[in-house]
Parts: sequence; C-alpha cells; structure tokens
Amino acid sequence: KVVKLSGVLQRYSTYKEEVSNVHGVRSDFLKVGDAAPRRGFKKDFYFIGKALVAKGLPRLFELMEILKNSTTPTTFHVDAFGSGPDEKKIEEMAGSKDLDVSFHPGIDHLQLQDHKTMVNPSTSEVLCTTTAEALAMGKFVVCPDH
Repeated sequence: KVVKLSGVLQRYSTYKEEVSNVHGVRSDFLKVGDAAPRRGFKKDFYFIGKALVAKGLPRLFELMEILKNSTTPTTFHVDAFGSGPDEKKIEEMAGSKDLDVSFHPGIDHLQLQDHKTMVNPSTSEVLCTTTAEALAMGKFVVCPDH
C-alpha cells in the first residue's frame, strides 16, 4: 500500500494508495514562538533545506542581484543552511554574483532561533514543513506566490 501525505501528489495506483495527512510541527517550535517576542531576533534572513537547484535558490540569487544593481541598491545577508548534491553549484552561483550569502551545513531548524525571516524560494514544494515550523517559531516567511 502507498501512503501519501497529500491528495495533490501524483496518483500511483488508486486501489493501492491511501492519503494520510500528517500536518503540524513539534510542540518545541510553538514554545520557541511563544518566547520570541521576549527574546527578539539578532539576525535577519535564512534559508534551510537540501542544497538542490530545484529548491529555488538560483531564483533568489537573481532577485538579490536585481536589488543590488537597482537605482536604489539594496543588499541583505542570507544564511543558507543545508547540504546536498547541488551544494557546490549553488555556492558558485552566489559567489559569481558577489552576493552576501553564507553557507552552512544542515542543522535542526529548531536551532535557528536568532533569525527573524525564513526565505523559501521554492515553487515545487507540496508539503513545506519548514515554512510551518518557521511560522510556529514566530518568524516571518518570504515565499513565492505559486
């Protein structure tokens, strides 16, 4: 039997599949969110996820470059957490555009309590748990309208 987390995922075999919605975040994320107004945030933007081109980082870098080169230049720092098969390629993309992006190994999302805003540039996510986790932690989330 195939257990799918969402009915929007592709069909495999109608008679052999079952949709079992597993939504929500660990209560630890909600506790962090409850404490966020008192604790505050020391850092601004971050991305967390597997280092894959499909996660949308090239598009984020394009937009950062447009802002950097606009008539009123705007730059901002992004901490990118994650590793994966496209890691080197993604780092080279950011470097070739001279963007203010720091790359870090994968980390438990719960440890990123100092950042105020999560950036999720992906347009291919079906179930984006990291976005729900960030919101539960009292953060802002920037993501494409798709």
